[in-house]
Amino acid sequence: MDAATTGPAATPRPKTPIWFWIVAVLAVLWNGMGLWGYVSYQLFTEAYMEALTEPQRALFMAMPTWYVAIWALSVTTAFLGSVGLLIRTKYAVWLFAVALVGFILTCIYSYGVMGSAEAMGTTGIVFSVIIGISLAALLWLSHWAKGRGILR
Repeated sequence: MDAATTGPAATPRPKTPIWFWIVAVLAVLWNGMGLWGYVSYQLFTEAYMEALTEPQRALFMAMPTWYVAIWALSVTTAFLGSVGLLIRTKYAVWLFAVALVGFILTCIYSYGVMGSAEAMGTTGIVFSVIIGISLAALLWLSHWAKGRGILR
């Protein structure tokens, strides 16, 4: 049995396109930065807090525990989903789905209830949109790859 076959029936796995590997590595780096941002928030690192404006600091300090838990779940599952792409596991689909739902919930609360748009400014809103688009694209990619047999 060669390296291209896996599973009990030894079904050959389709060749993984090079662009898929590039996207998977970029996804790990991108979502790794998101996870690092969360860890920095939890540790209240000096560099992290200095990068925030006073209204942003107040906003971060006012986040309820459940919100922070969903944020943690979202960034962790996004990172693990990216790793899932690298190791070509079908669980990447579910991990990205959880990450996207968590992200949407935090955005609804943050922008809809807490009114964070003013504190975060245009840059923060644009960055949130980019994060949402990237999560949706990675969810789509993982679903596509699973359908093509790249993820098992």
